[in-house]
Amino acid sequence: MRLACTLFTLIAICVHAPAGLHAAAPARVSFQRDVAPILRTMCISCHNGAEAKGRFDLTSAKTAFARGEDGTRIVAGSSSASLLFTRLKDGSMPPEGKMPRPSIRDVAVLSRWIDQGARWPRSLTIDRYDVTTDRWAGRDWWSLQPITRPISPSAASSRSTGPVDRFIEARLAKHGLEPNPPATRRTFL
Repeated sequence: MRLACTLFTLIAICVHAPAGLHAAAPARVSFQRDVAPILRTMCISCHNGAEAKGRFDLTSAKTAFARGEDGTRIVAGSSSASLLFTRLKDGSMPPEGKMPRPSIRDVAVLSRWIDQGARWPRSLTIDRYDVTTDRWAGRDWWSLQPITRPISPSAASSRSTGPVDRFIEARLAKHGLEPNPPATRRTFL
């Protein structure tokens, strides 16, 4: 009887356990959010365009999923059969001395992406100059942005004669400094 009660209690707990106790399925990997940034920073500098190293172009779905001389590089649904993953996992890609090297997290993200079907929007291409990295300036580089007129700070004192003076006074005030008195005409010349 005691064994029956214990067994019944255990079954009841397992059946009615809160959802938080069950292992959660890994979140779906987004190509644009998770995979493209890894490929862009780790791979695209060598694997792009007609001169791609190993004839492996990772700039579009068409070229990335194409069969190469050494086999299929990305096998949707099977990271273990994908040369891209096995070379990242064994450390042969990127080659020694090439920076940056993918982290364990990056390799895991790519593995999950491949295992989840390696969805790559057909119209999406990866260009190394889409974003700025520590190795090159991208289209988001500050000097390539449209010029905008900043909002001038309010005048802190009556000495401000123009918008540039207001910016300078605002920065001085931020650091608890006072501007020097105006120069005489003789000193100014």
